Amino acid sequence: MASAVAENIHRHKDQLHVSQSADGLPVPFRTVARGIKEEISPQLASLLNPDAIYLLGICFDLDVFEPDLLFLVALPVSLNDFRVLCREHRGVDFHEGDLKFARALPDEPALIIDLSKPAWLPTGQASLMRAVQFIQAVCNESGSSVPNVAQELSNGRVPFA
Repeated sequence: MASAVAENIHRHKDQLHVSQSADGLPVPFRTVARGIKEEISPQLASLLNPDAIYLLGICFDLDVFEPDLLFLVALPVSLNDFRVLCREHRGVDFHEGDLKFARALPDEPALIIDLSKPAWLPTGQASLMRAVQFIQAVCNESGSSVPNVAQELSNGRVPFA
């Protein structure tokens, strides 16, 4: 699992004047897809299933008094393929982030250590923590493993829904 994109909704880039685009995504979901394209990799964005973008919640950053939507995007690629795509086909704003990877387990040592570092923005922490909670809830409800749940989510299916 990686937490990588923080993107602002942009009226023209995200077609706010259009109620639905050809891909059928409402504006915040288009923003997520654009963020992946610009901040991670256009090739990775091209693999994105629009049904595999999950809005998990909202948080409020009280330092700047703005709400932030918390998304999980399940991509149909392995960690190795993800790294290759990011290395070979970087987005124009790739420099804005720092990719880190950890298993989607609440007691994963690498995740706990990384989340305790002060470099995190509160929204990034909230998004990553909410994604782990969601994945664990789906695993518990469906009786499936994290890899199986990730595969189902990347296909736009929540296993117990």
